[in-house]
Amino acid sequence: MSRTIITCFFSYVITRLFFWISGFNPIRDLPIVPGYLVDIGIWLLICCIIYWFLSILGIGRKARS
Repeated sequence: MSRTIITCFFSYVITRLFFWISGFNPIRDLPIVPGYLVDIGIWLLICCIIYWFLSILGIGRKARS
């Protein structure tokens, strides 16, 4: 499986789980534009962290021939 697909999936699950546990949903709780910007910002931060972590572990890397 591609590292990018794994990263997107885990980022989505982690952000939605965080929003559910905390009760804070930026799209619902903030005005439209700032809400989407905060949601995308949080998602991108988590996405970068997961991608970095997966690259350190070598998960999703293609085998070289």
